[in-house]
Amino acid sequence: MNVLERSGPESDRAQALQRRLRWLECPRCGGSFVLRDGASELVCTTCAVGYPIVNGVIRFVDREHYAGSFGLQWNIHRRTQLDSYTGIPLSRSRLFQV
Repeated sequence: MNVLERSGPESDRAQALQRRLRWLECPRCGGSFVLRDGASELVCTTCAVGYPIVNGVIRFVDREHYAGSFGLQWNIHRRTQLDSYTGIPLSRSRLFQV
């Protein structure tokens, strides 16, 4: 039995994703997607590239590329929003804005 045919929370998530697939396009070629492997992967119908779905999140970027990119940005911009570093109370002001 296909996960889209079952009832329950897992099936509900798969059905919700199925309805929203028309809004997504492949970042590589612009193609459309189909759900595969029990709603654990999106596969492009044009270029056949697969994107895993992990804990309900579609992973368009490989784990190692994401971590490396995040690490680079964190090291370059680690003090960008520190009020103590910039001398501007931007974070404090935003926190208490209503």
